[in-house]
Amino acid sequence: MSENEFIKELLSTSVNLEKNIDKISSIMKDKNVSVSVKNNIIFNCESTASDELLSVLLQNSLTNDSVLIDHEIAYKLGQLVQENSKEFLIELMSDENKDPIVRHEAIEALGNFEDPSLISLIEKYLDSNESLVRETAYLAVRKLSVLTKENKYKLNINELDTKQVNDEFSVRSPAFITKKSFIESKSMFFKGDLWEKYTALLRLRDLNTEESYEVIKKGFEDKSALFRHEVAFVMGQLNNPTFIKTLESVLNNPKEEDVVRHEAAASLGCINTEESKKILMKNLNNPIRIVRESIECAIF
Repeated sequence: MSENEFIKELLSTSVNLEKNIDKISSIMKDKNVSVSVKNNIIFNCESTASDELLSVLLQNSLTNDSVLIDHEIAYKLGQLVQENSKEFLIELMSDENKDPIVRHEAIEALGNFEDPSLISLIEKYLDSNESLVRETAYLAVRKLSVLTKENKYKLNINELDTKQVNDEFSVRSPAFITKKSFIESKSMFFKGDLWEKYTALLRLRDLNTEESYEVIKKGFEDKSALFRHEVAFVMGQLNNPTFIKTLESVLNNPKEEDVVRHEAAASLGCINTEESKKILMKNLNNPIRIVRESIECAIF
């Protein structure tokens, strides 16, 4: 069977994944296979493999080429929280040769493990020169301090919804959700520290009102690229056309950080209207690789 024939079978979910891990990971590392195909392979494997098998497959599929695919692998491993992936994620976090976007995703993933020993490992990066790494570490150690019940950072746990997986969106987020009112959350969104801003953003997302949407849109004025990228991600979760113009502006802004523009492209793909598709098609030849690849995955 040729590689193309195998890919077709793989995308039709008729392949025995356990017996073909090496073959699948080889395809994932093949620079001649498009990122959209690789992204679809991850999606299809996610729907058919056990969590343990998927974790092994993802770890064997790191491309060391596409930042988009490698950051997606780290993200998926953070959602799976399989013990067999912990060392892999620690190595990704620690490797200064990796792109900061990949390292950020590895740190965020480790923040989902209920392992107190990870706090001291991640704290080493609180002074990183890379803002994405430094700020993600700041969030992860706070989340871990709550998950492991050490509360080293003296957070007010009574004001947080500490469920790991959100009921509506079925994801593990990089922070917990504040229980505070809209007015209090709005104030934290603009004036809080990074942890408080994240907890407020997630609260505003869950309120899911026109009033909360208007606040979320203003998140792109924040000085933190990490926070701005999470604002874009949340817009994709909410999947509401009201965000299209804002996301288009972010995507088209050459002064914006790559991590934010890539997330804006992905969220336009999630919204998936004719208008959002036209915006993505116009940007299909974007010179920034992670932005261009995000658009390819969103369209194809």
